Amino acid sequence: MSVIHDILVFPKRAFEKIKEKPFWWQGFAVVFASQFVGISLQVWSNYEYASQVIASGIPQGIPEGAEWIVPFTVFMTTVLVLVVMLMFRFVDAIVINLLARPLGGQPNFSNVLGVVAWSGMPSALGALLRGLMAFLSYGFHFQTGLGVLASPETILRGLLSGFEIFSFWLWSAILMAEGMVRVLGCKRWGSYLVAFGLWVLWILLFVGLVFFKGSP
Repeated sequence: MSVIHDILVFPKRAFEKIKEKPFWWQGFAVVFASQFVGISLQVWSNYEYASQVIASGIPQGIPEGAEWIVPFTVFMTTVLVLVVMLMFRFVDAIVINLLARPLGGQPNFSNVLGVVAWSGMPSALGALLRGLMAFLSYGFHFQTGLGVLASPETILRGLLSGFEIFSFWLWSAILMAEGMVRVLGCKRWGSYLVAFGLWVLWILLFVGLVFFKGSP
């Protein structure tokens, strides 16, 4: 499991190991376990607010003796978020696998999964940091996205909200691109174009969902 350390500190060494043996299932396990803990800390730190939101969705309020609905809903929401994120990562892997050969690489789906899984380590680290910050500052709500610099309910705010200071998505995108170069043998310019293209795609999708949800 030295890949966990190397991918953050010595990525070149990590990609050499991934090329020999992808360890992709271990990568997904570590990344999503870290994100689960981070997201759970953020949600539980705002448990009272979450309870109010859940109760507001029940016309008669939460029935007596059914208080378990709140923690169950919070838990299932966290799991759903992770499932969606996992689906996104598999879409990333499929796209990279399809584009690797045109970019001069030698695609192998196990290696592709390894690159995608382990390049998510910075975002997992960011989720843990945000969760820890939320836990230590219980009751204090703070924004770590650049969206706070724009006016509310604008497209610009939605776009900037995709740039979380502690999400490290930029770091993950760079690792994904370098993984395509060093593990799959793709051309560097094409690898960066694909990695950052996928990053922008998910941000635009996020913005679209936010505005669709907020529309009358």
